[in-house]
Amino acid sequence: MMAGIAAIQYKFETLDYLESYRFKEKMIKLGVEASKLIGSEGIIVYPENVGVFLVLEGTKAFESEDISSTLKKLVIKNFPKLVSIMLTNLTNKWTEAILIWKSKPMLETYVKTFEEVARKSGCYVVAGSTFVKYEGKVRNISYTFDPEGKIIGVQRKVHITPPEYELGLHPSSIEKINAFETEFGKIGVAICYDSFFDDVVSKLRKDGAEILIQPSANAELTWDKAKEIWWKGCYSMTKKYGFKYGVNPMGVGKILGFQFEGISSIIDSEGRYLDKAEHHFQEDIVFIDKI
Repeated sequence: MMAGIAAIQYKFETLDYLESYRFKEKMIKLGVEASKLIGSEGIIVYPENVGVFLVLEGTKAFESEDISSTLKKLVIKNFPKLVSIMLTNLTNKWTEAILIWKSKPMLETYVKTFEEVARKSGCYVVAGSTFVKYEGKVRNISYTFDPEGKIIGVQRKVHITPPEYELGLHPSSIEKINAFETEFGKIGVAICYDSFFDDVVSKLRKDGAEILIQPSANAELTWDKAKEIWWKGCYSMTKKYGFKYGVNPMGVGKILGFQFEGISSIIDSEGRYLDKAEHHFQEDIVFIDKI
């Protein structure tokens, strides 16, 4: 069957998140463009955290603002509500309280958007990830949609990073990791840091995953420093476990003071690059048009 895989290197911009229609328009535009590149059949993958900044929806955040100033404004404006959330959920983190408060509308916008991306592109869509309150805690979760817009897979991040802990996120259980069936074979989604760990990747492979997908968004290191260790993730794991393909879309750009850099790529089981982005700071789509 002729079909392809596209990895979207999305550039985070504050304006995309202030109103839900802007977010939807941007994601659909990228998804349809990716679909055309791969012949309107296959798998489209967005980077990690693509839905996270929907926390800004309905605010008047500026492009130049960092997380501290945005957080301060939200706390001042919604102080009683957030204090109540903190007491009810036994947390002392303002960021966690805000994410708990915003989780439901964030998820609704995220799901409605990527349902439409899937339908309009005619492809399976791995919608990067967003922060969701699940089992009482905020977690980093990725949703996968079929071409009709139905959710066929939900993956929860097991190994979270120090900045995620600081924001108030919680890890999920390795027992919940599994592969998802598509027309083009089973896919295994390992959200960013998870792809560096054998417990997650080996479980995906044992569950029959043929394609390893690592939606990523790296805001901790510049790409010049990160690339020294990045090969230990999707690149090495694809070769180690014999996946047919390794797909690694990266988020780029600057938002709320976070600088994201990376080079999106698709490799084969031998570690050969089938396509990769030209720059670590520009929006791009890398793809193969035959699986």
